[in-house]
Amino acid sequence: MFLWQDLTIKSKFNGEIKLKKFFGRYSVWVGGYEQSGPLVEKLWHKALKEVLLRNVLILGLGCGSILKPLLKKYPHSQITGVEIDPVMIALGKKYFNLDKIANLKIIIADATKTKLKDDFDLIIYDLYSGGELPKIIKFPFTSGQIILNYLRFGKSNEEKQRFQKKLENVFRIDNQLEAEYNTLFFLSPL
Repeated sequence: MFLWQDLTIKSKFNGEIKLKKFFGRYSVWVGGYEQSGPLVEKLWHKALKEVLLRNVLILGLGCGSILKPLLKKYPHSQITGVEIDPVMIALGKKYFNLDKIANLKIIIADATKTKLKDDFDLIIYDLYSGGELPKIIKFPFTSGQIILNYLRFGKSNEEKQRFQKKLENVFRIDNQLEAEYNTLFFLSPL
């Protein structure tokens, strides 16, 4: 008989991180929200149907749930993932095969303070810790698509509208995709 007990790990950046295993698949939860795992992969499969790319920046790599759908559609794209929490990267390497992705460059740093000089076809904002809102960062060097993940779960429509107004001060909103408990904003620089 196979028995699995959830693991709880403490992190300076995310507080209590829970690693769960369900039907042989791992997921990582912070503050009651799945941060990496099957639901997050499903979300990104939907989003990636909308874009073409070669050079990708992921702000908030976490354990890398976005990588499976990204590499399925774009197996030769060069990916840079920025993640503030080394615990998430360690979990990603141990349970999500992050260390087996040859075209992935991982930067452990605060995405809000990281200065990158590359031009990216796609920038993905997934800067969540639990259910907290992502920070909005303007990067002047992108000429491509920007996708921002906004978690709607537990938030009112007014909160979403306030967040959308903040986005409109920094980006042009080209499209929105409602998926699961999230809204994916497809953005362009102003």
